[in-house]
Amino acid sequence: MSLHRRTLAKTMVKHPTRILLKDPQQKKSPQVWMAKTIEHTQTLFYQMWKIRNTALHKDEGSEVNKTAHIELNNDIDEIYEAKPPTRLLPHADVQFFKTKKDEAKKYKLQRKHLWVRDAKRIIETYAQLSDNRGNLTHYVYIRRR
Repeated sequence: MSLHRRTLAKTMVKHPTRILLKDPQQKKSPQVWMAKTIEHTQTLFYQMWKIRNTALHKDEGSEVNKTAHIELNNDIDEIYEAKPPTRLLPHADVQFFKTKKDEAKKYKLQRKHLWVRDAKRIIETYAQLSDNRGNLTHYVYIRRR
């Protein structure tokens, strides 16, 4: 055993708490190290989130977003052409389609994408419930409370 290890072992036997729990005011104490580690980790996650959010939502006028807007606007036109009659839809779906076509086209990209997704689901559900002539043969309306 080297001189350094023996000295360290003797010191730990005499004062084990002094070696393991240093003064929290010192730069090398476990508390300071843990606080700095947590701070760096949180800063890293925040920066990653901010970069992701900026990439997704900030630039509505980029070429990729412009083409996405055009595609979604075409989808909105198709949805309003394929929309079932409002008298046959449940109240919640009627409220969903109260949004005018021009209003839906003015949405930001993320909201427009979600609106198109929900509208397609409503139309697909209606198509599954109706026969070829548009009558709701297997449709059962469950009243929501």
